[in-house]
Amino acid sequence: MGLKRERQAADKTAKRAALAAALGDIVLAEGLDALSLRLAAARLGTSDRMLLYYFGSKANLIADTLASVSQRLATNLSSTTTQPKIPPVDMIEMALGLLGQPETKPFMALWAEMVAKAVRGDTIFREVVNNMTQAWIEWIEIRTEFPAGVEPKQSATAILAVIEGMSTFGLLNSESGDLLPILCETLSVFRS
Repeated sequence: MGLKRERQAADKTAKRAALAAALGDIVLAEGLDALSLRLAAARLGTSDRMLLYYFGSKANLIADTLASVSQRLATNLSSTTTQPKIPPVDMIEMALGLLGQPETKPFMALWAEMVAKAVRGDTIFREVVNNMTQAWIEWIEIRTEFPAGVEPKQSATAILAVIEGMSTFGLLNSESGDLLPILCETLSVFRS
């Protein structure tokens, strides 16, 4: 009897992961509104009760779906950044180049929606955004060669803020051109 239950639990876990991945495709294409239980169930050809069976709650459905999307983006970014540590300005340039690619734009648009919900106090999204932000900071920190005397975690956080701002601006204004040289020039003026 124990082996049968283990197999059923493994099957349920695998089905839950497959549903989360499929929902990830949907939210990347349509946004967070596609995660309403009835709409999501209809899109997947199942019922909202079956989704609750696999996920237990809407909060788990959202968290698993966004974790699936986040993992997909992390895998993509990790596979394209195998070089040794790079200077901070090069990190900003490389990250903006990766995030500006057409295939990455849906991830960034979804990120903007998630941040908006987190800022409005949605606890599910606040937790997910905080976790993803920490993962981004770690990603930047381990790939950036910081000058001596600079605290890496704080600097990685500042780099993320610059990347986030410029990336959001790029989502809104695709005609903005390459802002990195302008940013570097502006920063050098402030240092003078």
